[in-house]
Amino acid sequence: MSWKWGKISDLELELEVKRCYQSLLKAEEMSEECVLTHNDIGIAMKHKSLPEENSENGVPGKTTDDAVRWTSKLFQPEHIPRLQSPLTLLGSLKGNSLSPKSPSRTGTPTLRGDLGRDDSDCLPSMALHDDTSLTCELEGDTWEGTDGRDGLSNAAKSGQIVQVQRLIRGGAQINAVDRDGKSPLVHAVENGFTAVAKELIEHGAYVNQRDKNKRTPLRIATEAGKKCLTNILLKNRASVYILDEEMKAPLHYAVEKNFLDIVELLLEFGAPPNQSDGKQKKPLHYAAERGHLSIVELLLSRGAFIDCMDGDMKTSLFIAVEKGLEVMTQTLISRGASVNAADRRRQTALHSAAGNGLLSIALELIANRAGVNSRDDAGKTPLFHAVKGRDVTMANALIQHGAQIDSSDNAGKTILRYAIETNSEALIYLVAKAEQDQSGVRRYVYQRQLLTAIQEECHFLGKTVWNHVLDHCTLVSKHALEYQMMTATVHSLLEATCKAFSRIIHQVLIKLEPILRDGRAESPYLLAHVTALPPHRPLTFMGLPVVYTVTYFNSKFSH
Repeated sequence: MSWKWGKISDLELELEVKRCYQSLLKAEEMSEECVLTHNDIGIAMKHKSLPEENSENGVPGKTTDDAVRWTSKLFQPEHIPRLQSPLTLLGSLKGNSLSPKSPSRTGTPTLRGDLGRDDSDCLPSMALHDDTSLTCELEGDTWEGTDGRDGLSNAAKSGQIVQVQRLIRGGAQINAVDRDGKSPLVHAVENGFTAVAKELIEHGAYVNQRDKNKRTPLRIATEAGKKCLTNILLKNRASVYILDEEMKAPLHYAVEKNFLDIVELLLEFGAPPNQSDGKQKKPLHYAAERGHLSIVELLLSRGAFIDCMDGDMKTSLFIAVEKGLEVMTQTLISRGASVNAADRRRQTALHSAAGNGLLSIALELIANRAGVNSRDDAGKTPLFHAVKGRDVTMANALIQHGAQIDSSDNAGKTILRYAIETNSEALIYLVAKAEQDQSGVRRYVYQRQLLTAIQEECHFLGKTVWNHVLDHCTLVSKHALEYQMMTATVHSLLEATCKAFSRIIHQVLIKLEPILRDGRAESPYLLAHVTALPPHRPLTFMGLPVVYTVTYFNSKFSH
């Protein structure tokens, strides 16, 4: 019955190829015995066909040379059907057969490939050419080395299990390593040949052999996601504790690559869930950093410490916040992670969220009692980081949740000065207004803020301060004691403003007077007596109007 290639499914094709391949492997193992048996049968048939009288002592004598020639002719290689891989045979049936190779150096064909590449779950990688023919070939016939060492490594690397078996029977060194420090088992695992790896292990291959990069077969299998190979190695006492050049265990790689089933397998065989790598990072750090929620849940259920710290004293929650992983952050918080754990610089997760503009994560942390006024080793609260990052929304959220404004860092720098450095009027206004609202006695805040505006030459801040002062005076009754106190504050602020402005126009200035129009505290302005009008004269200073009057020098005026 001919194949109907258009109707057969890929799964059916793979199953058929696999069945044929298994049969061919068995046939290959018996091929030498079959040839010997056929030779015996041929000799027996020759003896029976020759007359006994032409023989001496029961041995044919007349046609001995002819018989030998007949026997050798019968069993010439061209008379014996060559063992071909199933993929080659299938390719022939489809009209695109692979070109036959010359016989191998050993006289019998060798097979390449592993049954399933990983515990017979799937066939070796195959490529379809125009969806009509299989172009993967399982045969190979090139070898290096005559002592069996290179040959076994090459056979394992190529997945040629029959050749591996033959070399093992021939006494090849099963644990010999090449120039890269790789044993045949390392080569088999590296290329995903499960059957070859099993064969080598059954014949005494050392499962914890490390190459020059200190990689064990288990480390290679876990990083590549080969569960069946990992299972075989673990069942044959592969160590889960051996570290590679980067001081990472197999569990670190399985977590890093998000291989949940392999992580579970390693934990079942005793891999410690809190094992550290060279940077003191635990498997939970790797899972949190990459957002692997299922692995995080698995590690926590197997005893992973949720607040474990790496070399920088960062917890898994801190790293999740740094990466902006909101769902991971919520998961870790719900499992009891500390929201106020600080790293080596004494920064908390809220510091990181505030500095990186992660508003939703910051609100989640605050809702779970994260300290909005906690200070790092530089004396900065999360609000400092938000202001420095020019994030008005984040700064406002922190202020609304109790962040203190009237504080300075270890260098004595206030939040208001950081806001001035950003040149953001929105931030300057927000911080100045919040500082006034949080202060019990506003007139002291007005004086401090105006001095800051003068020192930093920030006219917007000065204008903001004067606007708040005048609004305050307007709202206070003129007969109240507070109005008198505000009037005194206005006079004090006017004097400070006059001194600052006099330094700007000192070349033409005769005298500068602070004036309250109609004696009202809410209507101040500056009166400048000058010898000549400045070419670039400011009409306002710190938000106050400036009036110029040209006056000739008179002794009654003094600076």
